[in-house]
Amino acid sequence: PPDTPAGGQLIDRQAIEASRARDLGELLQGETGLLVMRAGGVGAPATLSIRGSNADQVLVLLDGTPINDPMTGTADLSTVPLAAVERIVVIRGAASARYGAGALAGVVAIESRKASRAEIGGRVEGGSFGEAGLTGQVADGHQGDTWRVHGLLVAEARRTDGDFRYTIPPVRGGGQATRGNAQAKMASAFATGTVGAGSTEVGARLEWLRVDRGMPGPVTQPTPSAHQTQGRLGGMATARTGVAGGRWVIEADASIRRQETTFRDSAPPARAPYHDSVAVREGTLRLQATGRVSAMATSVGADYRRQTFRSTSLSANAPTTADYGGVWTMLRYQAPVGDRDRVEVFAALRADGTSQLEGLFLSPRVGASWQHSLVGVHLSWGGAFSPPSLADQFFQEGVLVQPNPDLAPERITNEIQAGVSLDAVPVGAIDVAADLALFRSDIDGMILWVPDFRFIWSPHNFDVRRRGIDVALRLTHRPSVGVLRGSYSLTAVEYAGPVLTGQVAYRPKHMATVALGVPYRRFRTEIEVRYVGQRRTVPGSELNSLPAYWTVDVGVSASFSLGSWTSEAFFRIDNLTDRRAELLADFPLPSRALRLGWRVTR
Repeated sequence: PPDTPAGGQLIDRQAIEASRARDLGELLQGETGLLVMRAGGVGAPATLSIRGSNADQVLVLLDGTPINDPMTGTADLSTVPLAAVERIVVIRGAASARYGAGALAGVVAIESRKASRAEIGGRVEGGSFGEAGLTGQVADGHQGDTWRVHGLLVAEARRTDGDFRYTIPPVRGGGQATRGNAQAKMASAFATGTVGAGSTEVGARLEWLRVDRGMPGPVTQPTPSAHQTQGRLGGMATARTGVAGGRWVIEADASIRRQETTFRDSAPPARAPYHDSVAVREGTLRLQATGRVSAMATSVGADYRRQTFRSTSLSANAPTTADYGGVWTMLRYQAPVGDRDRVEVFAALRADGTSQLEGLFLSPRVGASWQHSLVGVHLSWGGAFSPPSLADQFFQEGVLVQPNPDLAPERITNEIQAGVSLDAVPVGAIDVAADLALFRSDIDGMILWVPDFRFIWSPHNFDVRRRGIDVALRLTHRPSVGVLRGSYSLTAVEYAGPVLTGQVAYRPKHMATVALGVPYRRFRTEIEVRYVGQRRTVPGSELNSLPAYWTVDVGVSASFSLGSWTSEAFFRIDNLTDRRAELLADFPLPSRALRLGWRVTR
C-alpha cells in the first residue's frame, strides 16, 4: 500500500463513500493546496495542480503504476472509478526520490480495493444538464488460517448533455449564452483479484475505459462539431513474498496498457477540418525489496517503462518510442524516545534516465519528524526531475502555435518543507485537529506556454520560485459527530527571470475552503464554500486578470437499512448561488446544478 509520510494526507474508503463524489477530481477539489482544473462541466477532463504546479508535475499512481497520459504527462482524474478505490494518499511537494520522474509538485497514490467479505452494491444518480450515472460492484473475500482470496468487479456508465447557461464577459460583448457541444459519455470496467498463502501473495488487475466527449472550445471561438474519443485497456500482475524469515519483503509487478485517442472536427472555426489520432502502447516493470533491522528500515527498487507511439498529431521528426528507467534507495530510522515521543529520520535518492535526454538525473530527499503525543513536527529538503512531454516537443505546427524540440527537463533543485500537526486534541466536547505547512521550491526550467513578438505561442523553459503556506483546521463534535473544517492556501508562483515577473498565469495566489457537516438522526447536511483568488491571464502582466470567486455546494443525505441491505439517498445542489465565473479565460464554469442519487449495499 502507498506510504503516508509526515505531512501526507490519507483519504480512506469511509471518506470516499461519504463524499458522494462522481470521480477523483470531484473528491480532491477543495482539499488544502489542491486546485482541480476543468475546461467545462461534468464529464470534462479534470487535471490537478498542487501548490500552483502544472498538471504534468503531479504524478498519479494506481497501485504504484503511473496513469499519467504518455503524450502530455497529465492525468485525467475524471477517468478513475472511485468504487474501485480503497484509499488515496496525497503527498504535497517534490517526491521524485521515492516515486519517480514527474513528481515535481506531488503524488496522488491510489490503492485499489481488496474485498474482505462478500458484497454487492450499486449506485444510480441523475441531475441537471441531462446527467445520468449507474455504478455496480460485486466483491468477495475469504480467508483461512494460512490462505486468503479476494476479488472485485466494478462497472460504471455515465453521460451528460453538458450544455449550460453562462454569462459572456463584458470584454466579449456581455449578455447570456448557452455552452454547447459539452456532452460526454463514459463507460468503464475494473476488476482485481488476489490469492495469498502465508507471506506470499499474487494478484492481477484489469481495466477498460471508453470516453466520448464534445470539445466546445473557448467562448471566443466555439467549436460545435469538435469531438474527442478515448479508449484504454490495461492489465497488471503483481507478486509479493517474504524472505529471510520475514525480515525482507520482495515485490514485483508488470503492467501493460494500450490507449487510443482521436480528435476530429469537420468544421473548425479557424482552421481546416482535421481527424487526428494517437495510439500508445506502454509496458512497465517494477521491482522492490524492503527490509527492517531493529529500528532501521531499508528499501531499494528499480523500474523500467517503454512506450511506443503512432500519431498523426506529431511532427515527422518525432520519436516513435520512449524509454524511462530509474533506481532508488531509501533508509528510514524510526524509534521511540521515552514513553510518549517518537522520532523518524529518512534519506532517499533516485537516479532517472530517459531516451529523450542524455545522462542520469538525481533526485535526493532527506527529512526528519518528531511526534509527541498528539503534536507532530516534520522538516524535509529535496529535489525532483521531470522530462519534457512529447506533446510539447513534437506536436504538428499550426496557426499561431509552434512546438519546441529543444525543451530542457524541469528540475527542482532546492525544496524545503516544514510543518506542524495537531491530532484530535480534546477541548471540552470538541476534538481539534490542525495542520500548518510552509514550503519553498526553486523550479529550474518549468515548461510554460507564452507568445513571442509575433504572437506565436510555444512552450519554453522558465525558472520559477514557488513558496507559500497551507493551513487546515478540523473541529469534530464528539456526541453528534458534527464536523467543521476549513483550509487556506497562499501560494506565490512567480517568474524568476528578468523579463517575465509576477505570478505565473492562471495560478491563484489565495484559495480557501470551509465545510460544515451536521448530522440529525438518519440525516446529514453538508455545506461547502470554496474560494479561488484572482488569476492572471497574461504572463508578467496584470492585464485582463480574472476576478476571484466563491462557490457554495449544499447536500443532504439519509441512510437507512432494509434487512441485510444498507441504503443511502442523497440530494445535492452544486453552485447554489449560481455564481457565473471562469477558472480559465473563455472557459466558463457551469451554472447551478441539481443532483439526486441512491446507493445500496449488501
